[in-house]
Amino acid sequence: DGSDYVLTEADKEEIAEGLPERVTSLTGIPQLKRRIYEAVGIPAYVENVAEYSAYGLTENGWYVFARIAAKTGTLVTAQTVVTGAAGYIATVGSDHVDVAVRFEVASLSQEVTVNWGEQTEAFIFRATDLAVRNLDYRTTFYVYDVSPFVTWTYALTSDTTFVAGTNYYILENGVYTLAEVTTGATVPANTYYVHTKAHFEGMTRNVSYRLNEIVDCPIEIALPEIENDGRGAWFDFQLWYKDSYSCTLIPSSGVSVGTVTTQAQTAGINSINLQYVCVGDKKVWSLINTHSNLPA
Repeated sequence: DGSDYVLTEADKEEIAEGLPERVTSLTGIPQLKRRIYEAVGIPAYVENVAEYSAYGLTENGWYVFARIAAKTGTLVTAQTVVTGAAGYIATVGSDHVDVAVRFEVASLSQEVTVNWGEQTEAFIFRATDLAVRNLDYRTTFYVYDVSPFVTWTYALTSDTTFVAGTNYYILENGVYTLAEVTTGATVPANTYYVHTKAHFEGMTRNVSYRLNEIVDCPIEIALPEIENDGRGAWFDFQLWYKDSYSCTLIPSSGVSVGTVTTQAQTAGINSINLQYVCVGDKKVWSLINTHSNLPA
């Protein structure tokens, strides 16, 4: 359903015991746990389609390559058809199909369906986290913790009483520490601090990042440096907001920022998905999706 859920060890054991091996990466990354795959990876850029003639590829670009097996163990037949992939290999008698999924610069996901002849299954390939999902199985790829890249700015609170749901901090020996407070109690003067800004810097392109704490202030994102290779790039930034806060994008030298779409704030995870577009000498970071409010 697109929501983020962290598998527990018990979940992993249950999946491992109850499901056949269905989807695997073709990038040679070792299996960390039986039938559960997790890896750091980015889509491969195909320069020479002739090297992938077995798939029938016709265009260079960013690709995810995957091997998919039928849920019921059905073998490939002459009636097996794959749609949504840029190319695929389906050998009659094999227990799997190999697919090549191509992503345009501005695409976030691609749906691939496999009609095995007896049943049809759909798989969603996402460019940002390279996830392959269906109702009972998914292959996930590592999401980096963005905490090491954030610098918080603090200021003394102007609240006269402690407000429910607000994080307050105390300053001791140059270190800000989250304080335990009582809602409605009087705030002592010049004692408690709140966040006023979160500045993120030092990330890189083609990586998914996640901050596992609530953001309760405006944020700045210093966008990664992008070389002018003409291929484009993606950058996924996942945050949780206490409320709706402004987001300022700081591009590197020679790169402009363009807003593509925005969405109203919703419950749960609020993500910022950015894509890089390079057309000739023009380099643009595009804001694909955010639940924060962009400043004018």
